Amino acid sequence: MRARAAWKGCGPPMADVKHPVVLLDIDGLKRELFYNMLSDGRLPAFSRLVGGGAWVRQGVTVIPSETLPAQTSLFTGMHVRNHGIVSNGWLDRAAQPPDLIDFAKPGAAAMVYGYRLVGLPTLLLPNGDARGLINQAMYPGASTIYERAALAGLRSTVIFSQISRGAAHWVRPSRADMVYFALSTKARLDFARLDRKTWAITEKTLKQHGLPDLLTIYFCGLDAWGHHTTAQGQDIYLERVLEPIMDKLARLFESRGWLDTARFVLCSDHGHSWLGRKHRIDEGMLAGALEGCGRTAAIHAPLPPHADAYINIIGGCAQVHLKSHGAQHWSEPPHLERDLLPAARALAALGASGSAQTPGKPRRALALILVRPSLDQGYFVFRDNQLVPAEKYFWDKLDRFPNAYQNIYGLNCPRSGDIVLFSDFESGYYFCDEHVPRSHGSLCPDDMSIPIIFSGPGIPHRIMDRAGIIDIAPTILTLLGADPAGCDGRALRVTDGSA
Repeated sequence: MRARAAWKGCGPPMADVKHPVVLLDIDGLKRELFYNMLSDGRLPAFSRLVGGGAWVRQGVTVIPSETLPAQTSLFTGMHVRNHGIVSNGWLDRAAQPPDLIDFAKPGAAAMVYGYRLVGLPTLLLPNGDARGLINQAMYPGASTIYERAALAGLRSTVIFSQISRGAAHWVRPSRADMVYFALSTKARLDFARLDRKTWAITEKTLKQHGLPDLLTIYFCGLDAWGHHTTAQGQDIYLERVLEPIMDKLARLFESRGWLDTARFVLCSDHGHSWLGRKHRIDEGMLAGALEGCGRTAAIHAPLPPHADAYINIIGGCAQVHLKSHGAQHWSEPPHLERDLLPAARALAALGASGSAQTPGKPRRALALILVRPSLDQGYFVFRDNQLVPAEKYFWDKLDRFPNAYQNIYGLNCPRSGDIVLFSDFESGYYFCDEHVPRSHGSLCPDDMSIPIIFSGPGIPHRIMDRAGIIDIAPTILTLLGADPAGCDGRALRVTDGSA
């Protein structure tokens, strides 16, 4: 099987980079588990690459803590509101008719890597637009780390990541890889094969083309594995699958003389939550709640003409778009009293009448409901039939939910839902049509916490207190001598000043 590679033109003259950067992006990696395994000496190859660097004690991702929004924030250094990838699907209400992006549909999922679902000449997964759907769907003002690096004359290689705009070399999964991934995410095939194939392609690419100024390697198998395993922890996958891959990577870099010059960045896009008790909230339940206040909800594309609500769900988050009652077009925003509050009340009732966790205390299906009266006002917390400013609601909860109101502010854009729901993972509630033992997307710390480590020459070992996923791109650009201006995040001071 051959990976699909896309090469760009020569671009600006190559800059003289003393320390190339290798970004290891491990989807769904739990922060505390990984840090503890490093500290306990259980991951010697990982430790060789990143153990001696600067660790962020409290790394935080964006909301929703889902792959596509978080990945786009990682590679742009921007809040969701500024790059526009708000979920694994959204409704563009300004288009006529409204444009519905739905990554639950196989066709849209294939387009992420530039494939069409069917067609000539290959019948299955023929090449479509090789730019990829996420690269195209980002807001025009969003610049990726690769575009900013290219302006400085730097060359980037991206292996298997969904976002590559501006990279000189994008290695996409092959057609066979795409089919395998689709089957493995349904727990029908071995997840580890995905990451082993990623390494095989990485090794081949580096041997053929050398080490670029910026190399991104995306490992997706851990996240896929985590959604379907039962009582097994991530430590098993880390030790059996990813640790041997890191050992091979370290050996290759040592043999090529790169290990002493390259800087490594390790991170994840989001965490994972173990759902010991599983209470599934499927799309039909949400649609039924909205039907109780006179709404007809669509769940997947295409959008039926009679629908006046659209629901997008994944894991711990659901976004609800509402058409204003009596309006001809979706472009007219919903009214607070007439549209938003009745829908919020109907959705808040989910689980309120369920059996009690403890006597006299009903189960709480939803941990948080956000309502947006208007785009200018942004989101408020809907609590006890009142709209509470996010800052006020989270003021005494920041130790548990760091960056909460910044992330809520950062979600507010035309593509985001008029109402955003977060399920109560800690009580076992999640949004899905399937039974899964683990998931993500909620506000709980296990989902929002991510590891962030910078390591290599001139980066001493120390613990930094807090950083967000949007701080990674500007930090990498600064390490490379490129301009991070335009990123929402800040460049972290990770070097000792001597290199």
